[in-house]
Amino acid sequence: MKEYLLGVAATDGSYRAQTTITIDVTDTNDNAPVFAEPSYKFALMQGQDAGVLVGTVSARDLDAEGPNAEVFYRFVSYYLPF
Repeated sequence: MKEYLLGVAATDGSYRAQTTITIDVTDTNDNAPVFAEPSYKFALMQGQDAGVLVGTVSARDLDAEGPNAEVFYRFVSYYLPF
């Protein structure tokens, strides 16, 4: 666990108050997601209905728990010329 000290000061022009805040970092995102397969390839038939399952992608993150262990997916659109 890493610990940081943060100095904070507030002033209204006449008076000043300050304090130190201790920040304990209990989990860092130090592990990248690991996919179950090195690559994925799926085929989709022309005219296929919307909402049909095309394939499944699986990954896990070795961070123990919490938000750094969550894995999110998104599609990135790009153009491949013939």
